Amino acid sequence: MDRTPFVARTYVAAGTAHFSDEGDGVCRPKESAGKRKLLGEDKRVLATGWGSQGQILSSRYGDAAGKCLYYTEYRDVPAGEDTYYEVGEEKFYTSDGDRFESKLTESDLRRHFDEVKKSYLHFKAPR
Repeated sequence: MDRTPFVARTYVAAGTAHFSDEGDGVCRPKESAGKRKLLGEDKRVLATGWGSQGQILSSRYGDAAGKCLYYTEYRDVPAGEDTYYEVGEEKFYTSDGDRFESKLTESDLRRHFDEVKKSYLHFKAPR
């Protein structure tokens, strides 16, 4: 199995309560990247968030317009895990009361910002 480390990125489109606006289209999440962890299948910590920044989506992005699309970067993440989990200080729960953890694949973590941004062009918010 190839365990060659890579740079991983996770992406979030957040509303105004969750980011600060730099005034030039650049935005940063209010939660520090260093508080986020990327875990492996066995829930061991593989990497700590290194940096975080993003871009405010323009009116071209429909329902996502005005949101900050940002990424958290993780360096030297070992490849070859079947599943990765991202956790932070803020805990979210499902309607069943279970803790919600974002479940990611290696291909999710290798996506580029422009590819993710393009996927928001046709985003429709749930009603």
